Amino acid sequence: MTTTHTPPVLSLRGIHKAFGHVEALTDVDLDVHAHEVVALVGDNAAGKSTLAKIISGVLQPDAGFIELDGEPVTVPSPAAAHALGIATVFQDLALCENLDVVENLYLGRELRQTRRGLARTAKGRRGLGRRVLGRRAPGRPDPDGGDPRLPGLGWRSADGPDSGGPDSGGPSLDGSRLDGPSLDGPGLERPGGPGLGRAGMSRLENLEPHRRGGLGTPLDDAEMEEEARRILTSLTANIPSVRTPLSVLSAGQRQTVAIARTLLGHPRVVVLDEPTASLSVAHTAEVLTHIESLRDLGHAVVLISHNMSDVRAVADRIEVLRHGRNNGSFEARSATYEKVVAAITGATALGRG
Repeated sequence: MTTTHTPPVLSLRGIHKAFGHVEALTDVDLDVHAHEVVALVGDNAAGKSTLAKIISGVLQPDAGFIELDGEPVTVPSPAAAHALGIATVFQDLALCENLDVVENLYLGRELRQTRRGLARTAKGRRGLGRRVLGRRAPGRPDPDGGDPRLPGLGWRSADGPDSGGPDSGGPSLDGSRLDGPSLDGPGLERPGGPGLGRAGMSRLENLEPHRRGGLGTPLDDAEMEEEARRILTSLTANIPSVRTPLSVLSAGQRQTVAIARTLLGHPRVVVLDEPTASLSVAHTAEVLTHIESLRDLGHAVVLISHNMSDVRAVADRIEVLRHGRNNGSFEARSATYEKVVAAITGATALGRG
């Protein structure tokens, strides 16, 4: 429901953006309140996606300003938008089919165990920070002093291939035990140069893809799974398991994952760019239910769509762009289909429905 007595969560005023001699946006205004879905509609090249990219920090406006809760802000990058509580789902979704639901939700934002949690789960062991690459296995000569199970890495201790002794080892990356110096002990060197090297580090990380970067603190899988379930439950998502690979999910379920990812960090503004494009009727209905859930959760939602049926199903207010300019603002419950289409096509001038 639209809230008109409180300041908008997101407010844009006089936004202008040009690409060379082409003016994509000219003096565009937009307000979005909490618990409100604002549909941004218009023909192709009306400026809808350009405005979404400005809100999300992908593009910078040439003129105009953005406010959050009445305070002027700048959004110089997508990371800055995320920090301000603005989340965006673009048309390409940017999901990885080779990862499961949890890994997609937390891709690039993985949670890691605290020192206390690491000490608790390690139960006295040294943990990943003390994991080692060992000396040669018994009866397997290796002139480089590296572990034969890691052929070609050729890592050795800076103090010699036999430093550290059998008792200085720790758990290996695959759970077995390798003898040798620890990574944070005397130090490991590649023959002919210090450090692990980029190629060696890449091969090491490939030993356990779901814990890439695992030379440091391990991932907090339990916490990420719990949060993923909570978010999907809040959206009433129909996904069998948070560990289901994305490759086996339907198009609608993948869109659900993309929407769920925006809820990490508790954003206040969610921008959805054509979320129902190329979806079946059943999957479209599922995504529209998720959009209503976002509104019920208190988010300010910007919905970009060409589909007027979808817009009228979930939007509280409809804002029309034509040739990069505002060309109509309508209350979704009372606006007729003909009025909105007339504003989109330019049959009517700027006005309110």
